[in-house]
Amino acid sequence: MIYIFDGEDRKKAEQKARMILGGKIEIIDADNISLAELESIFFEAERRILIKDLFLKKDLVEKLPSLIDTPHKIVLLETKLDKRGAIYKELMKLAKTNKEIRFETFAAA
Repeated sequence: MIYIFDGEDRKKAEQKARMILGGKIEIIDADNISLAELESIFFEAERRILIKDLFLKKDLVEKLPSLIDTPHKIVLLETKLDKRGAIYKELMKLAKTNKEIRFETFAAA
C-alpha cells in the first residue's frame, strides 16, 4: 500500500503517516537514496517506511508507477506535488483502479 501525502501542513501529514505506519518505522530522505536502493526499499522483506520529498528526485519518482504492487506500507511525504506532471497523472490514474495507492492533501491551517 502506498500513500502519497502533500501540502503545506507537514506536521499534520507526518502525524497521519506515523499513525498509518505504526510504531517502528524507517524514515528515509529521498536525497539519500539511489534508484537501486529505491527498488530494494519497495521489494525487500515487509517494512513500514516514510520517504520524504521523493518527487524532488525526478529519476527516482519516474520509477514509482512500476513499484505500486509493493508488499510494504509506504508513505511519501511531499511538500508540493506538480499536479501537471506526467508521473502525477499516471499515479492518479492508477489510484482510480488500484486500491494500493492513495492520495491525501494537508492544507495549512
